[in-house]
Parts: sequence; structure tokens; C-alpha cells
Amino acid sequence: MAYIQPDGIIQFFGDLGISPNYENTLYFASTHAKDSYFDNLTKKAIATSVTYTRENRGYVRVEIPMSTMYNVGYMRFKNTSFENKWFYAFVKQVNYINNITTEVQFELDVIMTWMGTFDLGSCFIERQHTLSDGIGVNTIDENLETGDYICQASSTTAFFGQYTICIFQTEDANGDVAGVNYGGIYSGCYMYICATAASATQHIDAMVQANKGDSIVMILMLPTHFLPDNILGSDAPTEDNFSVVKPYTTIAGYTPKNNKLFTYPYNFLSVFNTEGETADYKYEYFNNVPGELSTGVANFKIHGTANIQTEISCIPQNYKGIPMAYAERLSIVNFPKCSWNVDAFKAYIAQAQSGLSVGLVSSALQAGVGLAVGNPRITGEGVGTLIGNVAQLMTANAVHPSMPVHSKGQQTNDLFVGLKAKNFYFYQMCISQPYAIAIDHFFDMFGYAIKNHGIPNMNARPYWTYVKTIGCVVHGDLPTDDGAEIERIFDNGIRFWKNHTQIGNYNLNNSPA
Repeated sequence: MAYIQPDGIIQFFGDLGISPNYENTLYFASTHAKDSYFDNLTKKAIATSVTYTRENRGYVRVEIPMSTMYNVGYMRFKNTSFENKWFYAFVKQVNYINNITTEVQFELDVIMTWMGTFDLGSCFIERQHTLSDGIGVNTIDENLETGDYICQASSTTAFFGQYTICIFQTEDANGDVAGVNYGGIYSGCYMYICATAASATQHIDAMVQANKGDSIVMILMLPTHFLPDNILGSDAPTEDNFSVVKPYTTIAGYTPKNNKLFTYPYNFLSVFNTEGETADYKYEYFNNVPGELSTGVANFKIHGTANIQTEISCIPQNYKGIPMAYAERLSIVNFPKCSWNVDAFKAYIAQAQSGLSVGLVSSALQAGVGLAVGNPRITGEGVGTLIGNVAQLMTANAVHPSMPVHSKGQQTNDLFVGLKAKNFYFYQMCISQPYAIAIDHFFDMFGYAIKNHGIPNMNARPYWTYVKTIGCVVHGDLPTDDGAEIERIFDNGIRFWKNHTQIGNYNLNNSPA
């Protein structure tokens, strides 16, 4: 067996921040880039003319005093006459042997040793830093604790500031039968609009005087903005626009580095209808192309139909890819129903004058005609009795009975209408600042949830990239057991840095280049 002159080399470095648990490591695009990087690093010590170093043995003895070796943390070695390849390893412990000899216990760094040699196959990616951080591009649920929500800003529409008394009746004072198209919906009731309570009372009294009091079926307080322009009604509901600017600057006063914090459930729009219903809307879904960059405003259409059954709806536009997302609408349907008073005596007089007294006079005249022709069946006493009855009936209207004022209709109140506060309220909700900071830091360290199939990316961001897989697949010219160990490391999660001096510095702006 030919003798081989020992020509191995071992280089020792200080603590580079690369962790033996593979939480943090370095990334290089090629073996040459990796070896060149370490060529330029300061060495704590160098051992030359070393006999063959076995990477799986776990220790090596070098003729370097303990005083030089006590604070080394990383090493690489090359068996020049054999593999002629740099192997990288973590220094686990150094032991004194004698004044000139130190024993170094080490563990092979399989990631760094084979960096530039192995490739990753397609697998399930659980988390990683993404190539793009546009708002609305990354929306996979994180299942993180968000705490209580707070409101950054709020706004309301300008359509509910004034109310009008609307009297619905089956006919008007002239006896004309109603039938009008209000907001595209036919109604058998005519809407009489009163600007004040006094004018409403005056109209009701006029209807009673005309013996039309029973034609009034309902009185409502409705927002003036949604009433038809004239008594002929309208063929379509009112249509108004309302917009909310997407708050993509800060979260509770904090400026995040990770734009996912501007999306749901960390930042969203909540709309309240003052009737106990709330709808939450995701800013990123107000987009002509869902899943792409979200900018601009959240647009709504406010449609209203004033009728006996009034409905005013807030409908999101271009939401989830739907031009008019009717299924996502929020509506206001309850408005105060008003009671009204009817003077029973006036109603009685109106009814008697229009029907009862005419009938009585007609009967008396018929009786008088019978007397005039000498009806033999009517005796003198009978004539007197008949005349007395007719007189009694004819004078009944001259007696003023004590008759109460009757209240009609059902009174239902609405405090928000009384306060002029009934409206659609648009609340810009977000997580509190402590949660925003904590989640932002989490995203800094561990990227975003991906939960999809693909090839893991070790180089997605300028300074560091985290990736965690399920079922990682490694290809390359490397030992099988080392390949299996690399697959396990990726499945546990690993972070790749570009510079060892920056490892752990999460204050760097790691946004996509």
C-alpha cells in the first residue's frame, strides 16, 4: 500500500451564529460561492498536514494549544488527497490533551456541507417567505390569536339626516282609488307626504271630515332622501354611491413590515345597520381581480325603495369578483310606525251626513206619501206614532253624544330615528397595536402560511428566508443518510441568511427586493 503524505487541512472559526439545531443557517447559490465566502472569513486557527479526517467519527486531534482553541465554534476540513472537498461542521466541545494537543468534538453540518450540491423537489410547503408581499396577494389563514378589535376610523352615509311623515291610504280625499309604482314596486296605497306633524294632523282631520278616515292604513316615518320625487312614484329604487378608502398605512398606529397585516382578520371593514346586524367585509376582496394586489377604495351601492315595506340596502361592488354582490348586502327595513287619532264624533257626523240622515229622510217622505193618499190601514193613533218616530229619528243628529277620540294604528318606536342616528355605520376595524407588533414579528421570523404544493424557496428575500415543509424531497450527489437528514431539517423548518453577521437581526428591511 502506497504511503500518502498527510495533506489534510482543518480551519477553525469563531461563533458564526449558525445553529446546530438548524434553525438558522447560511444560503449560497453554488458550492463555489459558499467556499469563497468562508475563504474570506477570519480563522481562529488552522491545522495543516493533517491525516484523514473522518466526518462520521465525531472528533479530531490537532496540534494546537487549548488556549487558542477554547472559543472556536465552527470548522471545516478537507482531505486533499481524497475527496478534495470542504466538509463543514459544528464544534461541540474542545478538550485539553496536552500542552500542544487539543481534541475537538464536532458534528457534520449536512446543510452547509452539501449546499450547492442538492436540489429540492416539489412537496407540501407549510410556511415560507414569499417572493411577493403585495397587499391581498397572501391571504391563507394563519390561525393566530388576534385579541380584541379596535376601530381606527368610522363613517356614515349622508342619506338618513332628514325624515318625513308618510301617510299610506287606499284613496285620496276626492275618493280616487290609489295605485302607484313606488321604487319599481306597485302599491295599492297612495303615499301622502307630510313635512311636519301639524300638516299630518291636518291631513288626517281632513280625511275624517270627508268620511275617508278608514282609508288610512299606515303612517310611517321614512328618510326623506329615499322618497319619490313626485306623487306618481318612480320606476326604480334610489341609487347612491358610497366609498371607504382602504386603510393601508398603519394598524392601530403601528406601521407593519409585513403587508399581510393589512388583510383580514387583522384589518377589515365592519358595517352596522342599527338594527342589530353587522357584516364584515375584507378590503382585499374589493378588487376587480381577486387574489391580486389590492388598492384604492371599497365601493358600495345604497339602494332604497320607500313603500309600506321600505327596504334600504348597502350592497358591496366588485366584491369577491361579483360586480354587485347582492348576497353580501346589509339592509335597513324597520322604520317607526305611527299611531293617529280620529275624533269619533266628527267621524260619526261625516258618516251620518253622507248616508244615515239621507236614509231617514227618505223613509219619512215615504211615510208622508202614504198618509197623503189616505192609507186606510193607518189610523189616527198610528199616524201620530209614526210621526213621532220619524221626528225622533230626524232629530237624533241634533243630540251631541259624548264620544271619545280613538287612536288607530300601531305605534313602534326607533331610538336611532329619534336621535337622527339610524344609518349604515362603516367601522374600520383592526387588531390592537400590541397584537399587531407581535404578529408582525412572527411573520418576520417565520414568513406566511402557504399550505400548498410547490418547490421550497431558500432565497425569496434580501436578508433571510424561512421555509417549512411536509414531506420534503432532496435530490443530488450526496450520501443517502445525509439527504434524509436534510429532508428532516426542512420538515422541521429552517431559516437561510445571506450574511452570518446579520443572523438574528430582524430589524432589517426584509421586504421583497
